[in-house]
Amino acid sequence: MTSVKNLVAKNAKKTKKWGRPAVAHLGTQMVAGHGAVWVEDTTAYVPTVLRVDPVHGDVERVIVRGNAFSLSLAEGLDAIWVSSTKLIRINPATREFREVLQIPLPSGGSGETSVATDRKQLWIGTAQGVLHRVDPTGAVTAERTVTDGIQLLTASEEG
Repeated sequence: MTSVKNLVAKNAKKTKKWGRPAVAHLGTQMVAGHGAVWVEDTTAYVPTVLRVDPVHGDVERVIVRGNAFSLSLAEGLDAIWVSSTKLIRINPATREFREVLQIPLPSGGSGETSVATDRKQLWIGTAQGVLHRVDPTGAVTAERTVTDGIQLLTASEEG
């Protein structure tokens, strides 16, 4: 486990912005929940999510494995959710992860996806404009082509 304070000290010479921690520029995807901030680590050689403890400043790596490096993160349904070409559930208490679904992509489609949750289900949007409604077990309960590409930010209880 790496401390944010150590990252600040190591990077203070490299940056002119008040010793900004290295995790501040790692990824574009981040979500808060379960007592931490979860951040996509775009610098890792394998798909990785960082769990940042905002109280103590500890940074913990959760390697989620897979073949895609563009991750989307969501919090809800008692988990942290990661989507790429797969939907992955991280147990925030144990940091264990499991693949829930191989996301169905159209023929020739890229693995870029985004994920959002509401109180009952997950929503996965693809770069090809397909919207999947998925229950927490990984069953696709609905699918619809809606546009050329989808970037989900949030979902309401009604979807």
